[in-house]
Amino acid sequence: MMKSRDLIHWSHTVFRISQAFPKKFGDLGCDWTPQTIYAPEAEKLMVHLTIRQTGTGKTRLYYAYANDNFTGFSTYPQLLFEYPDPDVQVLDADIMPMTDGRYCMTYCA
Repeated sequence: MMKSRDLIHWSHTVFRISQAFPKKFGDLGCDWTPQTIYAPEAEKLMVHLTIRQTGTGKTRLYYAYANDNFTGFSTYPQLLFEYPDPDVQVLDADIMPMTDGRYCMTYCA
């Protein structure tokens, strides 16, 4: 996880989901494309990303809240979305707030 106050100087922390949450994600196939959005209802940064729980499993979208110093997660990753058709995988989501208070999520399938 990386953070910057000026987009020039960055700090970097290695955070491994498989090590932080070994009971569910110990055999993690992969995780990628993390995105961050501020969640006003939680007053925290929410990280959403693609996770394949096993090497041959289906990709799904998960989310967790970042800890206050943005070096890891303060909550357990939860399922955000999986495509209803078991043959279709989803990845690379982006979530945007809309002017009417709703959110729009786009993803690749």
